[in-house]
Amino acid sequence: MKKKHFWVCFALLLFWILFIFARSAQPNAVSTQESESVRQPLSEIVHSPLSSVFVRKLAHFTEFSVLGVLAVLLFTILRQRIPRTFLYAGMLGLSVAFCDETIQLFVPGRAGLLTDVWIDTAGVIVGASLALGVRLLLRYCRARKRYDARR
Repeated sequence: MKKKHFWVCFALLLFWILFIFARSAQPNAVSTQESESVRQPLSEIVHSPLSSVFVRKLAHFTEFSVLGVLAVLLFTILRQRIPRTFLYAGMLGLSVAFCDETIQLFVPGRAGLLTDVWIDTAGVIVGASLALGVRLLLRYCRARKRYDARR
């Protein structure tokens, strides 16, 4: 493991967690305005009206999918086996989701919801699964290349 790679991934993961927490600390009016600025262009792209609630839940899912990818990168650098990497990424994501929703309990106009914890956790699982799938695909391609080189 290269220390440089570890620290870069650790810093990215920490930055992303702080980004998630900062967005949760925004008052309802600011959050609603941001959701609307995304909802309108997204509605035009899909040629269908989208609700603000849908856009907010999609934002939760997307933020935590990125968290899942970053967690897998970090635990891969730490040379964890795939089941442990998935478990650790999931545990980290669930912890961040609970903290995220707890922060929202103290922000005016916001509410911490258990359903959002589930959406966040699903996002982590999808992001971690995609990252692990790419990891396995790369491992397979490297092994295949070595096998072909020996022939």
